[in-house]
Amino acid sequence: MVIEDGILTTDVFVKQYGEDELEKRIKKFDCYDPKNKKCLKKYRKYKKECNSINIFLNSNAHSYSKLNYVKTYLLIMNNEIAGYASLRMGELRLIKNFKTDHHFPKALNNTSLDDGGRYSSLIIDYFAIDKKYQHKYIGSSFMKKIFEIATSLAEQAGCTILKISNAVESARGFYDKFKFTVPNSRNNNGTCDLAMSMLEVRETLKENKEH
Repeated sequence: MVIEDGILTTDVFVKQYGEDELEKRIKKFDCYDPKNKKCLKKYRKYKKECNSINIFLNSNAHSYSKLNYVKTYLLIMNNEIAGYASLRMGELRLIKNFKTDHHFPKALNNTSLDDGGRYSSLIIDYFAIDKKYQHKYIGSSFMKKIFEIATSLAEQAGCTILKISNAVESARGFYDKFKFTVPNSRNNNGTCDLAMSMLEVRETLKENKEH
């Protein structure tokens, strides 16, 4: 079966093409590139991180989506899954410096909505590109599409932050290009959360359209 190129959630994919077609393509997805000597040499946990990302798509993405816990968006290219991103709602505690550096609206400080420094957020739990499509600017294009989706969701739900949850070490350079920064203290497992304000997300999209 030929799948049309585009971005769609696992729910929509199953509705249009069936679970068997989804499972068939999920099994072929692999973001671990054994030929990427730079990552293998520089990042000790590179293979482990990639395996974790692959496992989520294989084992949890669609089942979590059916429970409305997280929604996974698939990037379909050439009749296969070229990448995916999983989004959910949550909250994030912000340190003062982050709010200052990221032009956080002062009107939101010290209000009933400021729950001890925690703010409503859209969370990207997983973002990955299949090894066949890496280093071709496809990841950057896909992230901008996720920005568009996040902006629409944030406007409906009232979110002020876009967060990358437990950003893997090997992807930090990629996230840095989008001006994601650390919003609070380092996580216990050696990874860290990254974030940017929804205002910055909208500005990034605006700049992209102008160019």
